Amino acid sequence: MRMSVRWTVTGVFWISTCVWAQGASFDAKTGVLTIPSVAVGSATYSVTLQLTDAATHTFVLATATLNTPAASTLAQIQANVFTPQCASCHNGSQQPLTWPPAVPLNLTAGNSFANLVNVPSQEKPNLMLVKPGDPANSYLIQKLEGPTAENLLGMPPAGLLDQATIDQVRSWITSGAPNN
Repeated sequence: MRMSVRWTVTGVFWISTCVWAQGASFDAKTGVLTIPSVAVGSATYSVTLQLTDAATHTFVLATATLNTPAASTLAQIQANVFTPQCASCHNGSQQPLTWPPAVPLNLTAGNSFANLVNVPSQEKPNLMLVKPGDPANSYLIQKLEGPTAENLLGMPPAGLLDQATIDQVRSWITSGAPNN
């Protein structure tokens, strides 16, 4: 169940309408309202508000902490992305009769890490397929984000992944691309 409450918040930023999931709590003794998830644009925050005027229901922002999801693991990406979306073509074998021609890259379970992390791209040898901690300079992310003037073919060729899935891969790379 979702709830919507209107109030005025003074302080760092203004929120005219906050919508949050169950879990918000108000401590009547201290006048502190704690909201575990407030959407502001595409980000979510955990916030605490201090009641300053009960008559007008005015709160002052006490704290706001950006909620950052836990980084994805290689096992999650393997199960949700590489195996169902990539490994049918990228299985390590040369497939000259496929279109587009598949690079002989093995993204099957147990092989993805060794074939991606700190491995130069065959198409752009100056870029690593996965550069730990640096998704912007990881060729895998460039391929997943789709065609550009420099990257003529996005992956997978049958249809690009949704942004949430790409963000999972990005979070794994940002966290150092561990073999987990």
